[in-house]
Amino acid sequence: MAAVSVLARQHPESPPPLLVYELSVVNVDKPSLEAAEVTRRLLPFASDLPQPQNPAGSGGLCVTNAPTFSKKATLFPGAAFAVGWDTAARIVSPAYYAGGEEAMLRALEDLIATGTLILVAGRRAGSAALPKGFSLSGVTPETFLSLNKHLLPSVPPRIHPLFLEISDKEFRADVSSSEIRDLNISVVS
Repeated sequence: MAAVSVLARQHPESPPPLLVYELSVVNVDKPSLEAAEVTRRLLPFASDLPQPQNPAGSGGLCVTNAPTFSKKATLFPGAAFAVGWDTAARIVSPAYYAGGEEAMLRALEDLIATGTLILVAGRRAGSAALPKGFSLSGVTPETFLSLNKHLLPSVPPRIHPLFLEISDKEFRADVSSSEIRDLNISVVS
């Protein structure tokens, strides 16, 4: 898996941070998930995870009521989360924080202090859902949006250690997780 490979490369001298597969029943932008939908989303993991152990570097699958990464970091201090470009854009968007940009920066600094890492897989701009208040200039629908080129320049350098890029050579799926679930496809890298 691409995220575990990135973590292992970043931490060759020691075990990488735990990669947590987390499904939050509560979402900042969407209605809460019904029990049947939670079950449907968990089914692919039931067959993919080796038993009785999880893949190396994996903290397993957790279902939470944690809609924000601040809350996720409280539950899983020192964990690494793999997200798509769209989610990373929301994480660095002041519109998602009561108190605006200063609140966002404090929250992201707190994540760094917990040892949290966020691994970001890019996406083709035409398939990305931009968060409220987020704009990109100079991109076409075919532009591949990456962490290093299209997100990190919008945040102060002190926030950069929170993020690691999963390159498009390591993983690329130009569809959203919602589209993948709707198609019932399994993406393996």
